[in-house]
Amino acid sequence: MTNPDQAPEQTSPRLTISNRADAVGLCNRLNDCITSMTEVLSNETNLLQQHNTSGIEALQSEKLKYTQAYLKDFNLFKEHAALVGSQAPVEVNNVRKILGAFNTTLQQNLQALAAAKSVSESVVNVIAEAAREAKAGPTCYGANAHVGVEGGRRAAAIAVDRKF
Repeated sequence: MTNPDQAPEQTSPRLTISNRADAVGLCNRLNDCITSMTEVLSNETNLLQQHNTSGIEALQSEKLKYTQAYLKDFNLFKEHAALVGSQAPVEVNNVRKILGAFNTTLQQNLQALAAAKSVSESVVNVIAEAAREAKAGPTCYGANAHVGVEGGRRAAAIAVDRKF
């Protein structure tokens, strides 16, 4: 909980970079955030590969939190890139390395998501086709060359539970 007696700059990261300490602090925050995002994406990928969708929803708030923090710090990083690069070159290099690992994890996650989406689309298509066939009614001819028997068509209902 934030202490109301503390000044705002003590309770939240600095929004400007003016010296080495600020640059190093920004790089460290980015490293921590990227590492956390990598862990969350790795967990999500594992859950997707195990077809365990119940745990995926719980990860969404964490993903959002880390994404927002990353975007805030990355924009600050871009705004002060020259200063950060000159004041904290080793830390900037560490950010690059951690981003490389994050990109690998992100690609694995995207592949797992694409596979899950493909399976979901296939299931929905099979269900939709079965519903169309059920709704079509009989395919035989009746009296006077009419197709089927009056009232032979029946409704087909599909229910989709979007909650995992």
